[in-house]
Parts: sequence; structure tokens; C-alpha cells
Amino acid sequence: METQKIAFIGAGNMANALITGLIADGFAAKNIWASDPLDKNLTSLEQQFGIHTSCDNKAVLAKADIVVLSVKPQAMSKICMEISDVVNMRQPLLISIA
Repeated sequence: METQKIAFIGAGNMANALITGLIADGFAAKNIWASDPLDKNLTSLEQQFGIHTSCDNKAVLAKADIVVLSVKPQAMSKICMEISDVVNMRQPLLISIA
């Protein structure tokens, strides 16, 4: 079975907690991507876990089988509109923790 690739749209505290758990459970960092508009969040995750990061939501979504939407509720509509074409094309599993 091929290892699933996970992308986090939003790299704040909730994403950090989930990534911490995945890594602690043995999930390979090479299969985790995260995007966020704040470079400090991405830099922190890169340094702490060695995961892939980008400021481009579509770029991380294009790599993923599973997408965790970990953005604030007020940003959800904007994010969904932004990524809808890639979601329709790739059809990943979407999980919202907004």
C-alpha cells in the first residue's frame, strides 16, 4: 500500500499539534506538506519537523491525498474558493478543523 501524503492548509497551533502527533506516531515528515501566509509558522515547522512548506495553498494541495483545512472559520470560504479547482481535479479527502 502506498503511503498517503497529507497537506495542511494553515500552519498554526492546531496544525502544529496534529503534525507533532503524526511525527511522534512514526509518520514520515517527507509525506507532510503545510502552507500558511506567515513565514514564521512555516519556518518553525520546517526546523522542528523537516516537513515541506509553501506559501502557496495550491502547491501543497497538488501533492496531497489528504488535506486538513486548519484555518480560522472566517477564512474558510476564501480558502475553499481559492483551492476549489485543484480539489475538483485531484479529489483528495478533505478534513476541516476550523
